[in-house]
Amino acid sequence: MLGANIGAVDSSIDDSFQAAGVPRPRAQIETTSVLFTLGVLDGGQHLTILPEMLVDRELRSGRFVRIAVDEAPWTRPLIVATRVRGPRAPEVAKLIALLQEVVNDVDN
Repeated sequence: MLGANIGAVDSSIDDSFQAAGVPRPRAQIETTSVLFTLGVLDGGQHLTILPEMLVDRELRSGRFVRIAVDEAPWTRPLIVATRVRGPRAPEVAKLIALLQEVVNDVDN
C-alpha cells in the first residue's frame, strides 16, 4: 500500500529497495488517507511506509510491526512558511531563529 502523490519520498523508497538488492513491490492500493491506511493495515496483511510517530501506539501494543530496512533513518526537508506582510508573533520569530541555529549546527 502506498500513499498517492508522495513526491520526494518515492525516490527514497526506490533507493532503499535498490540498496537492499530487491525489486520494489508494485503497490496494490494507493491512497491519500492516513486513516484509511491505518484501517487497512489493522485489518490485513499489507505493507506500507509511514512516519513512525503515526503508528507509535500500534507498534507499542504489538498490533503493527516495524521492519527496519535502512541503516540510517530517512530525513525530510522542513519548510517554515509565514506571511510576507503582517505582524509576526514573537514565538514565531523565536522558532525560526532556533530552527536556523539547528540547521547551521548541522551544516558545520
